[in-house]
Amino acid sequence: PRNPGLDWGSSDFDIRHRFSLTPVWATPWYSSGKGWQRQALGGWTIVPVFSVRSGTPFSIFDSTNCVNCGVPGWQRYIPNTPITDYHTGSPVASGPNQFDLLSLPVANTEIFDTNLGFNDFGPFPIDMTRRNSFRGPSAWNFDLAVTKSFKLTERFGLEFRAEGYDIFNHHNYYVIASNLDVPNFASGAPLVQAQKGGLGINAIGGNHDERRFGQFALRLTF
Repeated sequence: PRNPGLDWGSSDFDIRHRFSLTPVWATPWYSSGKGWQRQALGGWTIVPVFSVRSGTPFSIFDSTNCVNCGVPGWQRYIPNTPITDYHTGSPVASGPNQFDLLSLPVANTEIFDTNLGFNDFGPFPIDMTRRNSFRGPSAWNFDLAVTKSFKLTERFGLEFRAEGYDIFNHHNYYVIASNLDVPNFASGAPLVQAQKGGLGINAIGGNHDERRFGQFALRLTF
């Protein structure tokens, strides 16, 4: 149990697929000439930022299934029947801001004692789940920036910039970290649950502060 080579698994920050699109569009109208139309309507630059990623890995533990372990990794969940799918599915609402993601078999009652050892041989007990063998839900986000430069004099210029973060006010699903220990499930069977992103969320996998907000800035150039 104290051999780290037997605890191989994905990193906590392992994201297998990520796509990001950031086009830059300079508006074509009123790009030349003089007058208030060019100053007010011309020369705008619009930059949307869209990103989407696959889910982050996580482990499921069973603190009731270990005696004298001393190593948290050896308290992982052992299902009593084989698991065929380690990826969370479509969220199903189960309470205020709470969603069910994945139902799993009841935990095996075999107890591991470091003084006695397991009856199963190999780097893991045959049916023990590996570290970070499960995958959480995917996530996406959309931001937007709008900028424009104004010519004040031959020497001075003024740049206006507006930025909107999570402009669709979209909240992704994040696995509830406190529910990843088998004793925390009232039904007796592991049930992976999630919450939508928001300030102070107790979850794993990415930036949870997903409120829509914006900011404005002015920069004087000379």
